[in-house]
Amino acid sequence: MFSSFFWGKLSDRIGRRPVLIMGLLGLAISTVLFGLCRSFPLALFTRVLAGVLNGVAPVAKSYVGDISACCRARVSVLVRRCSCCRMR
Repeated sequence: MFSSFFWGKLSDRIGRRPVLIMGLLGLAISTVLFGLCRSFPLALFTRVLAGVLNGVAPVAKSYVGDISACCRARVSVLVRRCSCCRMR
């Protein structure tokens, strides 16, 4: 929850795509490390790391929103044109 603010500010500064790539790669690495752990403290550390890196989820949602907003605008223009043609 608290790492979402950090990831959000970072995505505004350097872009959403690099933040998503960093977060997903880090999450994959922490998950693999968790599977290879042989001690409890290391397992706990990797789970905390995965939790911090999981704060990328709001960035992914906003990225989808940015992409779909552009497409939604194109579709609404087409719908308006078609509805105007039907009314005549």
